[in-house]
Amino acid sequence: MKIYIFPLLFFLSLQTVFSAEPWRGPLTIAHISDVHTTSREREGNILKIIEEVNANPEIDLVVVSGDWGGDAYPEEFVLAKKWFDAIKKEKITVPGNHETQWGYGSGTRFADTFGNDRFAISVKGIPVFGLNTSPPLQFIKSHIRSDDLQWLEGKLKEHASAPFVIVVSHYGPNGNELGNWFDLPEILRKNGIGKALILSGHWHRFMLCNWNGYPGIVGRAVAENKKKKQHGPGYVILNISGDGAVTASEKLLGKPPLAPEFTFKLGDAEWLAKTVNSGRNLRNARWAIKTPPEAKAVIETNETIFGGVAFSAGRFFYATHAGELVARDSGRHDFPVSWKVRPGGRLYGTPAVIGKNVIVGATAPARVCGYDIADGKLKWSVEANAPLLNSGVVYDGKLYVGLGRDQFAAIDPDTGTILWKVPCGNGEFQALPAVTDTLVVTGVWDEHAYALDRKTGKMLWKWRSPRSGLRYSPGNSTPAPGKDCIIIGTASTGVVLDAETGQCRFPFKGRESHGISVDGTTGYTRQLNGRLTAFSLSAPKYAEKFSVPYAKQDSNPAPIREYDGRIWLGTTDGEILVFSSDSGRILYRGKCGFSTVISIDRAPDGMIWVILAEGKIMLFPSGVEKHVSSQPHL
Repeated sequence: MKIYIFPLLFFLSLQTVFSAEPWRGPLTIAHISDVHTTSREREGNILKIIEEVNANPEIDLVVVSGDWGGDAYPEEFVLAKKWFDAIKKEKITVPGNHETQWGYGSGTRFADTFGNDRFAISVKGIPVFGLNTSPPLQFIKSHIRSDDLQWLEGKLKEHASAPFVIVVSHYGPNGNELGNWFDLPEILRKNGIGKALILSGHWHRFMLCNWNGYPGIVGRAVAENKKKKQHGPGYVILNISGDGAVTASEKLLGKPPLAPEFTFKLGDAEWLAKTVNSGRNLRNARWAIKTPPEAKAVIETNETIFGGVAFSAGRFFYATHAGELVARDSGRHDFPVSWKVRPGGRLYGTPAVIGKNVIVGATAPARVCGYDIADGKLKWSVEANAPLLNSGVVYDGKLYVGLGRDQFAAIDPDTGTILWKVPCGNGEFQALPAVTDTLVVTGVWDEHAYALDRKTGKMLWKWRSPRSGLRYSPGNSTPAPGKDCIIIGTASTGVVLDAETGQCRFPFKGRESHGISVDGTTGYTRQLNGRLTAFSLSAPKYAEKFSVPYAKQDSNPAPIREYDGRIWLGTTDGEILVFSSDSGRILYRGKCGFSTVISIDRAPDGMIWVILAEGKIMLFPSGVEKHVSSQPHL
């Protein structure tokens, strides 16, 4: 876990207000959401709103529920912090998906800018908590991380006597976008919190929602949106009386608040259930997920994991978002922990294993760390210039890894000696690189992919995304190398590049997720409309072999794997599918969890390991099969 040091005066004042301040109603909140300052007009709107809020003596608290900017450019964070500091009221903010998904730190820059990405304050004796529910990897399902839930539980225990609490999140339970939304009301109820108000955004529409018995208000976007009946820039005003009665009204800039849209009382779960139905979401609750009977083992780590599993010498290794590199014994049925260490900060990606070394990229401090595989003792570290979001790839006895951003290196995995280090692009390295006998190919969050000479690091070619904009970079696309080509993709298109020249042979309808058959003749891609498509890599132009529907939509950027003539694919909704590589026929599908399938890896014994963001690891035989409908789960 990243440790942040706050100024002593702030820390002492925080402890004081939390320890004894009584509830002093009423409480008036200005709820601002989805600022999206991507134009001068929108910048002017937020400045005017801040000026208006500051001038209103009745407002006690300002909540900004994420999406300050548009593409997560560094200058957007600078402006967001400037505007947040300009608010002269008690205030709290959380990151939205537009702060975390599109490179430039992939969720780490918000914490660097604002001091953290989860917060706790007290206003008039009411505890207010801010959680980061936005995904740190592009297009995976949003998720409340296990370390944040543990942190929140600790805070709730400190304030069990509070008359009610307020929680701020960018995502709400509506739309099935927050995979484990039900964990939040569960932890509130578990800790005796009978009354709570949850404020969120993302949908750009003023709404009331039901967090399984707790009311939630979804804030409107700052900008005008007549399609959503928002006739002018604005925000939401909430008034909470001393007895817990709430009124929520839209407030257009420069005009009086409109008549209350919603009026309710905190703790009235019966009224809420009659007014807003959350039952349609309850099918995704943790208790509703049945373990597929075909799974030979299930490991519940109770940690959030944004990477895969590496194997060596009877052990397997993974890294947790809470900051631990974990080694477990794979030879025993209970998979006991052999050792675990904290390299520094939150961890992303799959550890790299070679010989007697296990290697992981750390975020705070930013560095590459090599550990002894036997006991977890640190052997060496190499400084990086930005948080590492992957741990690199081992090939021919060497480690190839991007050093956070802008620089790429080859490292001796035994000693940590840098064999070569070269400039490479102008952005973060998020997805793993691809390495061949002659090339290292990596996507960067700067609209480009780069090919380096494997032995010297010399730049051989670069390819630019045909669509400009940071979000259309190949930064979260793991290149797939064929016999004489490279497949790579962005959020708008996939391409097959000539391995020698980097010239585009042909584009195809796909995104960041793709793979190549074992014989190198077929490319695979996942389309946003939930189709697995196979195409020829030997044809001079795009030639489709098959295209199979399996879902309404699937944006998971994880690579597609082929093992033993079977194509393995994991979805954003926690489902795995196995297809025949000959025809695309679905051989197996199973619901494994409620979060994104982050990685599918094959162990030395041939078992297939499926890793979900919620921290669940499942083992399947490579030949798993059962009769399934040819129709997708829609």
